[in-house]
Amino acid sequence: EEIVRRGLGRGRADDTEPVLRERLRVYRAQTEPLVARYRTAGLLEEVDAAGTIDEVERLTQAAIARRTSKGGGTR
Repeated sequence: EEIVRRGLGRGRADDTEPVLRERLRVYRAQTEPLVARYRTAGLLEEVDAAGTIDEVERLTQAAIARRTSKGGGTR
């Protein structure tokens, strides 16, 4: 619901509720299985994106730094 709420708040003409829900359906069908695979392989850095843009950016940068310091690179 939060994703739909934020998407509707962006003001883009193609961000209607049905379009956003379809994007989520496609994500769950096609991308979510990859998330599980990367998590199992220890290659996933998760970031809580519920905060402000600045907070999410800080968390993302920290995740990249952790991955880079582990020698994993940013492929």
